[in-house]
Amino acid sequence: MTQDQTNTSAAPEEANVPEAEIDTSVFALDRIPPEQREAYWRKYIYRADKEPQLTVRGAVFGGCIGVLACASSMYTSLKIGWGFGIALVAVILSFVVFNAMRSLSGGRIKQMGVLENAATSSVASVIGMTTTHTVVSAFGALMLLQGVPAPWYKMVPTIFFGAILGTCIAIPLKKALINQERLRFPSSIASAETLKSLYATSGSKVTRNKVATLLTALGFAAVLGLVKQLPTLANAFAETGKAKLAEFCSALAVVPDAIGLPDFLNPLKIWGLQGATVVSDKAITPELAQAGVPAVGGKIAAAVPESADGTLPGISVDPSVLLIGAGMLCGLRVSLTMFFTAIALDWFLAPWLISQDILHVGSDIFRNIEVSVDEQGNFAGFRVVYWSLWCGTSIMVMASFTALAFQWRTIGRAFSGIFPKKGAAATSEADDVNADVEIPMKWFVIGIVPAAIGLICTLHFAFNAAWYLGVLAIFLAGAFGLICARSCGEADTNPIGAMGKISQLIYSVVPGARGNVSTNLITGGVTAAAGGASGDLMSDMKLGNLLGLKPRIQFFTQLLAICIGTAIVVPVWRLLVPDVDALEKYPAPPARMWKAVAEFLNDPLISLPTTVYWAMAIGGLVGVAIPVCERLFPKARAYMPSAIGMGIVLTLPAAFNNAASFAIGAIFVWLWNKFHKKTEEEYSVALASGLVGGESIACALAAMAATAILTVG
Repeated sequence: MTQDQTNTSAAPEEANVPEAEIDTSVFALDRIPPEQREAYWRKYIYRADKEPQLTVRGAVFGGCIGVLACASSMYTSLKIGWGFGIALVAVILSFVVFNAMRSLSGGRIKQMGVLENAATSSVASVIGMTTTHTVVSAFGALMLLQGVPAPWYKMVPTIFFGAILGTCIAIPLKKALINQERLRFPSSIASAETLKSLYATSGSKVTRNKVATLLTALGFAAVLGLVKQLPTLANAFAETGKAKLAEFCSALAVVPDAIGLPDFLNPLKIWGLQGATVVSDKAITPELAQAGVPAVGGKIAAAVPESADGTLPGISVDPSVLLIGAGMLCGLRVSLTMFFTAIALDWFLAPWLISQDILHVGSDIFRNIEVSVDEQGNFAGFRVVYWSLWCGTSIMVMASFTALAFQWRTIGRAFSGIFPKKGAAATSEADDVNADVEIPMKWFVIGIVPAAIGLICTLHFAFNAAWYLGVLAIFLAGAFGLICARSCGEADTNPIGAMGKISQLIYSVVPGARGNVSTNLITGGVTAAAGGASGDLMSDMKLGNLLGLKPRIQFFTQLLAICIGTAIVVPVWRLLVPDVDALEKYPAPPARMWKAVAEFLNDPLISLPTTVYWAMAIGGLVGVAIPVCERLFPKARAYMPSAIGMGIVLTLPAAFNNAASFAIGAIFVWLWNKFHKKTEEEYSVALASGLVGGESIACALAAMAATAILTVG
C-alpha cells in the first residue's frame, strides 16, 4: 500500500474531531491536511441535509433582487464603465426583508436560513452580473456601429448559450481551484462572514450597525437618484401630453445634473480660444448656406462662444453619490489618478490640440478634436473623447497584457490543475466521500455539448460568422474561464476587460473575422463574457463551499438564474437604451471602447489624425511601464499612478465631471481613516456600497419608467 493510499483511507476516520475543537470558520479547511479536507467538509461544514437550500420563495426573491441588480449593473456600466457586485447587498436585503416579514406576520413566516439566503444571493448575483457582460459591451458597441439595436431574437440565444458555456466550464474548475488549492476568493469570504454574523444567536453591535449603515445609505442614495432623474420623467410626461405631472416633476427637481466651475477656470478662456473659428466634420447644406451659416472647405464653421457654454464637455462636478461611493471603494490611488489625468487632458492637452486646429483652419491638416454643431449650424461643443479614447484604450490594453504576462505561473497552474497527476489526491478514495453531492464530470459533457452547438449555430445564422469561429470561441472561452476563475480566487478581480481585448485581437487576424467589425465584436464579446462568467460563478461556488451548500443544487441554481437573467436582460436594456440616441447620451465606456478597438484592429487605414497614433504609442508605453514598475518596486505601488484609472478616465466623454466625484469619495475615506481608523474600517464599505447601489437602482428604474411612459403614452 502506498503512502497516498494510507493517508486517503484513513482520512474519514482522522476527520473525527472532539466537539469542543470543531472549527467551522471560513479558514477551517485551510488548516486541515489536504487528504482529510473532503471528509472534514462533509462531516462538519456540509449543511444541505439539515436545512433547505434552493426554495421557491428564495428563487422569487432572488429574481426580484436580480432584476434590480441587472438594471443597476447596466446603468453603472453605462455611467462609469464599472460594475459592482450585488451578492453582499442581496445577502443583507434577504435577511432584513424576511425578518421584517416574519415580525409583521407574528412569526407565521419562517425565517430564511443561511443556506437559503446564500442561494438567494447566488440567483441575484448571476442575474445581475453574468448575463449583462455581453450586452453592455459587445451589443452596445454594435448599436453604436450600426445605429440600430440588435433584434431580441439574436441577443437572447447569444447571451443564453454564452452564459451556459461559462457555467459548464466552472464544473471542473470548482474541484481543482476550490476543493484542492483552496483559493481565497475574498468577496466570497466577506459574504460568508457576513452571513455567519447575521445568523449568529447574538449579533454584535458592529454587525447591526453595518446593516443599518448600508440600508440608510441605500435609501438616501435612492431618493437622491430619483430626484436627479425627475427632469427625465418630466420630459417624458410633457411629450405624452401630461402637463400637470410634468410640472410636478419639474418642481421637485432640485438637484442639478452638474455643478459648474467658476468662469475663470474655463480652460478655453485661459488659453484665449473663445471667439475663434473652428470647423466641424458636418457638411454644409444648401439650406444652411442660404441662412448665412459660414463654411470652410464645404464644412460648417462656427465660432467658439464667449460664454461659459463654450467650455469643454465635463468641466463641472457631478453631485452623484454613486460616483462618490465608487471613489470610496476604488481608493485614493485610482481616484486621484483619474482626477489628475482629467486635469491634464481638459486643461492642457485638449486646449493645445484645439489651438493647433484653429491655427490650421482651412488647411489640409487633419483636425485633432472633433467639433459638434446643432441642426442650425451653431457651435455645440468639442468631442474630446473621440481623440482621448484611443490613448486610454492603448493604456488599458497594454497594461492588461503586461499584468497577465507577469502572472504566467498562475495561468500555467490554472491549466495544469485540471489534469492532476496519477495517484494525486484528486483521484483518491477521499473524493468519493462527497461523490453524491459534488457535480459529476458527466454533467460537464452533457452541458458543454448543447451549449457549444447552440452558440456555434447562433453565431453562424444570426451574425454570419463562419462555423470555425464559433469553435474557436468555445476553446478560447475555456482558456479565459481558467484565467478569470484563478484571478478571482487569488486577486478578487475578474479580468474580463483584458480578456475582451485579447479576444478582439485574436479574431482580428483570423480569416472570416478579419476586416469584419461586427463579427469581431460579437465573437470576441461572447468569448470574453463566457470566460468572465466562469469567474463570477466560481465565486458563488466558493461561498457555497464555505457555508456547506450542496454543489449540485448550486449548479441548478445558477442554471435557473441564467434562464431568468436571459429573459429579463434584453427588456431591461431596451428600456434603458431604446435606440442609439439614448445610448449616445451615456458615457458608456465599455461599448465605446469595444467599438474603437474593433474598428482599429479591422481597418488599418482608418482615418485618424497623426496625434492619435502618437498618443496610442505613448499610451502603450505607459501601459507597459506602470505594471513593470509595480513589479520591480512593490513597496512603492501605492504612490504610483493606476494604469486602469488613467485609461478609463480617458474613455469617458465627461472626464473631469466623473473624476472629480471619484476623488471626493476617495479623499473622504482617506480623511475618515486618518481621524478614526476603526470606524472607517468597519463602516466605510457598507456606506459606499449603499450609495452605489441606491442611486444606480433608482436611476435605472427612473430611466426605464421614462421609456415606458414614452412607449405606452
